[in-house]
Amino acid sequence: MGKLGFKIKKSLLPFHMLFGRKHYRKAVKNLYAKTGAVIFAGDPKYIDRSAKLDVFGGGKIYIGDQTVITQETIILVHDYSIDCGMVAAGLADPDNESILVKDVHIGNNTFIGQRATILP
Repeated sequence: MGKLGFKIKKSLLPFHMLFGRKHYRKAVKNLYAKTGAVIFAGDPKYIDRSAKLDVFGGGKIYIGDQTVITQETIILVHDYSIDCGMVAAGLADPDNESILVKDVHIGNNTFIGQRATILP
């Protein structure tokens, strides 16, 4: 039997496989820190590039050490659902929008699965 193998183009490899975990973590941390709103409390292990960290309203997202955030995860620091519930219960005026903006804290060694949505 001959060798069974295949070539993987570098562009298809995840960043952390090309440059190593240490450089990946530093690059991800710096990338999100440049937004001015996302602050990591620790050193995340992996954040998929399709993850959306939405810091609308000035909230911060704190991510602990060794945390993994997988594909299509959404982390929001704002929440409109409280306003919708208050209007539905007749406790708020439908013409006045209110929004909850609060920091999100994700602990150490946390795994967040695909397509999860995290709210404050």
